[in-house]
Amino acid sequence: MIYFILMSAKYIETKGLCNLVVKGLRVDIGSVEDWLKANIQVALLDPELKKKVRDYIDSLMTEGKL
Repeated sequence: MIYFILMSAKYIETKGLCNLVVKGLRVDIGSVEDWLKANIQVALLDPELKKKVRDYIDSLMTEGKL
């Protein structure tokens, strides 16, 4: 199971935050490239999505688009 924790600077400023311990995957989505890589990485963690992503990439390679 994957948990995402999103905290805005405003939330932290108003509620306060001393520290936060997170178990799991941390990804940086500061750019379009990072966002895309993070989505692929998370998709590959799910067995059903992993197959779909790999099949899609294989189809792109077969069609010469990659």
